[in-house]
Amino acid sequence: MRHAAVSAGLLLAWILWSESTSSPSLKGTQWSVVDASETEAGCRRMLQERLARDKANFSEPGVIFRSDEKTGYVAFIKDEKGNSLMIWINLYCLPESVDPRPK
Repeated sequence: MRHAAVSAGLLLAWILWSESTSSPSLKGTQWSVVDASETEAGCRRMLQERLARDKANFSEPGVIFRSDEKTGYVAFIKDEKGNSLMIWINLYCLPESVDPRPK
């Protein structure tokens, strides 16, 4: 799939993708487009900003947050019933011509 996102008349060349899975359901991986940038460096900045924002969102007591500064994170949390949940997110900066979703 080719993204034809246009901003101010410029083709956006780099897409920030999110690949997410959670447990205990593990019902498959979900892919989504997070944002887009004209440059790979801009996409990498957005990836770092997303990691920082999500880390802040998971900063509650009892939450274990582990991140890889280049690709994503895993967070272990407890739901309202005290059940343990895992959220696993990988982030990828890819050229707009690359669609990482399985066919």
